[in-house]
Amino acid sequence: PVRIGAKAKIENSLLSNGCVIEGSVINCVISPGVFIGKNSVIKNSVIMNDTIISEDVQIDRAIIDKKVKIGVGVIIGQGNDYQANKERPDVLASGINVIERNTTIPEHITITRNCRISQNAVFKTKRIKPGSSL
Repeated sequence: PVRIGAKAKIENSLLSNGCVIEGSVINCVISPGVFIGKNSVIKNSVIMNDTIISEDVQIDRAIIDKKVKIGVGVIIGQGNDYQANKERPDVLASGINVIERNTTIPEHITITRNCRISQNAVFKTKRIKPGSSL
């Protein structure tokens, strides 16, 4: 079954078996085995199987593939700059970010809009510019 923490907030979302929700989930689809930490807010996103989202994470408009690990204090989907993705402007121009399977995002990284993050991504800065692919 789904485990929902005492301070968790769920609105207009679909939660699958085995999820642990300690934060807030709004307008999302959450797949089996996903963990969402305390004080994290996930909005307008699809989170695939066995993804771990740490505490104090903010996610807006993202598609996150299976077995992704997101560190403490990460922000995904920040800002109002909707510059299209440089590699795939046909697909990523509406503010959605895509995170590839088995990717680890280190603590306190900010990913703006229309970004593609692969499992081999190297984070050289704490803020990823709109339309970037790593």
